Amino acid sequence: MGRSTVGLGIWAAIGPLIGIALGHSLNRSSQHEQWLRDNRKQEYRDLLTSLTTAYLHLVHNWSGGNEEPVNEASRVLHDRIFIAQEIRSARIMEEWGAIVTMCKSRPARDMVKSGNAFSNLTAKLANMALSDPRRDVLGHNRGESPASKPARSSATPPPTGKVSDPLPRA
Repeated sequence: MGRSTVGLGIWAAIGPLIGIALGHSLNRSSQHEQWLRDNRKQEYRDLLTSLTTAYLHLVHNWSGGNEEPVNEASRVLHDRIFIAQEIRSARIMEEWGAIVTMCKSRPARDMVKSGNAFSNLTAKLANMALSDPRRDVLGHNRGESPASKPARSSATPPPTGKVSDPLPRA
């Protein structure tokens, strides 16, 4: 009985300290994740604003002249920190370049086509901004590489995308 009383007394003194430390660690981790999500959304917001400003400039000033909004959009595309990998993986720079080319091709200018491409690009960016920031564009958990997944057994063939016929043919 003496040992259990001493053990309870020690736990009564140390237990709350462990609880406080654990709670502090969880809270700090949660705050850091929220900070990352907030910065990520802000970068997407800035990118969407910059691209929209540049696109409207291209549409309304197609005769050329001031290229500053287009240059600014290019700079914003290249200076993202929190979303840089997602932007590269989703090939956003290539899509934006194609839109700029469509808008600048004076004789064969197709505003409907460039408008549709720009709408698709902004919808894609909005979806990326609202997606789970702990997962990358390819659906992997952040920090997990495809190589870190368990290796497929050599006896198991890779999926072919075809459904095999379970019935034997005569």
